[in-house]
Amino acid sequence: MNRNKDKTKKYAIIAISIIMAAIIASIFANQIRTARSACLSPAEKATAGTGKSISSCAKSIPELLSAAEDNKKLKAENERLKREITDLKICRSENIKLRALLELKKKSQQKSIAAEICGRDSESWFFRFEINKGSKDGVKKQMIAMSDKGLVGKVTAVYPRTSLVRTILHKNSMIPAYAVEAGAFAMLSGEGGGKAVLRYIYNSSLIDSGQLVVTSGLGDIYPRGIPIGI
Repeated sequence: MNRNKDKTKKYAIIAISIIMAAIIASIFANQIRTARSACLSPAEKATAGTGKSISSCAKSIPELLSAAEDNKKLKAENERLKREITDLKICRSENIKLRALLELKKKSQQKSIAAEICGRDSESWFFRFEINKGSKDGVKKQMIAMSDKGLVGKVTAVYPRTSLVRTILHKNSMIPAYAVEAGAFAMLSGEGGGKAVLRYIYNSSLIDSGQLVVTSGLGDIYPRGIPIGI
């Protein structure tokens, strides 16, 4: 009897051990699966995210290239429009000057010859320049040179196709002048440094800044009433 009891007890212990081993194995298996899932999920998510990003970038490349091309075209169009605006401004300025010269020619009682500056001396930029009309065009020495703003100077040398003009700023320039508001006669003298000064003023106390100065008409060179400055 004791022997049978011992065998039964032994088998019971073995059975319990097997059950415990199975339970422990099951617990470890679940932990391993959980750990494996925890380790692999971020990688899988990252892989999936990377795949989506790559796919999104791949789809965006043609759009980016198209946008860059459109931007390049817009810049080119903008530069073209800027050039056109500049050209229009230049044309407008030239038209204004031409209209002013035409009005000046209508008002002038003397024969006038239209000319353009074709050369300047770097050492006397403000005092002397060359025009593209000469003796064959009717230009003569001592003729006055005018712009749409008023008196510029007079012709000092004439060649067949060109002439030299000395401006009112030249140090040897002396022009009979008249201050309109003050009713004062004077001589406009070039200073040779980009300035001209009124000298020998009659009624100088009546002259103030902002008054118009014109040619007085005294002498045989400059007709009366040509604007000189302010």
